[in-house]
Amino acid sequence: MKKNRLGLVLLLLTPLGTGCENAATSPGQGQTGYKITFGRYSSRAIYTKGSGPQAKHPVIILVPGTGPRGPESVEPAEFTVNNQPCSFLSEIAKPFQQAGFNTFAIGKPGVDYASNPSIYYNQSLFDGLVWADQVNNLSDAVSYVRTLSTTDTTKIYVLGHSEGTQVVVDYAHTDSNLKGVFLLGYAGEDTATILDWQLFHRPFELWFEPDVDTDDDNIISKAEGDLWPEIAATWPAGVSQVSLADVHTQYQTAYQPLYDQMAASPLYSGGIFHRGPLYSLTASLPQDLYVYTGQLDVQTPPSYATQLQAACVTAGKSNVSVNLVPGLGHGFAPPRPPRAHPYLDRTRGPVDAGFLQTLRNLAMTL
Repeated sequence: MKKNRLGLVLLLLTPLGTGCENAATSPGQGQTGYKITFGRYSSRAIYTKGSGPQAKHPVIILVPGTGPRGPESVEPAEFTVNNQPCSFLSEIAKPFQQAGFNTFAIGKPGVDYASNPSIYYNQSLFDGLVWADQVNNLSDAVSYVRTLSTTDTTKIYVLGHSEGTQVVVDYAHTDSNLKGVFLLGYAGEDTATILDWQLFHRPFELWFEPDVDTDDDNIISKAEGDLWPEIAATWPAGVSQVSLADVHTQYQTAYQPLYDQMAASPLYSGGIFHRGPLYSLTASLPQDLYVYTGQLDVQTPPSYATQLQAACVTAGKSNVSVNLVPGLGHGFAPPRPPRAHPYLDRTRGPVDAGFLQTLRNLAMTL
């Protein structure tokens, strides 16, 4: 957390990739949880064979979201409902494994397994990634699983979470042999638009305006601020009120350097940062499309999923299912109790058991 010049707390949720997870070392018949090094970047992955006696299984490849994430995509304790670290991709993979899918969870190029002392096996590789590297990494993963004797090559699916949804959409347009695409926490806008909203507008839309400024005068009084520990604990002496316009200016000043840094990064170079909306591009995919976004998602909001649904109607795409999941946020977990404020108490795990059952029920039909 950062404090502005009036002492009000500025909240920004940033992705981290730490924790611990253990697995074996190579794939084999009837074995689970094998660590794999694959592709042109020597990327890390975890391969798990699904349940069932059949010789060949459908496969789903899981792609993580923003930041330095390995194949476990571990969420730290401070961002979970139960204050324990959890592995998002490992949890999402389980219902597919139970339904007979082999799963292949991949990390970002340069990012190591969470059980290692460093989160990187090659930090310079990660720091220099361009967008095409992430798409190529998924391409290498698909190529790898197609070589495995246990793979039903007619039933290969890809699943992306958050920014990973854009990676899988871009890859899916190059591979008509994919059976289906799963988008969890769909990122329907470009990085510039998403980041602008998260850094400069989200706190006002989701907290200051609806909850703090109770008299709707566009001013936060000390009495209003005192009702919120995040504000009351840092309210400066001698200040009785602050306008929302001033607070917005403070947010702009505090986070503009981060916005500019991301805009100039290699990853978002070549027009990716300002690429525009992805709704029409996603709706034009020929593969079966399954979209899930939590109704309380404050990172990739539900409006992105509903705009995609409208784009699919316009495009005449019928093999699509768009679902808003009640009560859950970006990590398909509820806000942390007892306050459970969707923005201030947002969490990214562990994944809700009911949502995992939803995925299992669907996977059983595939």
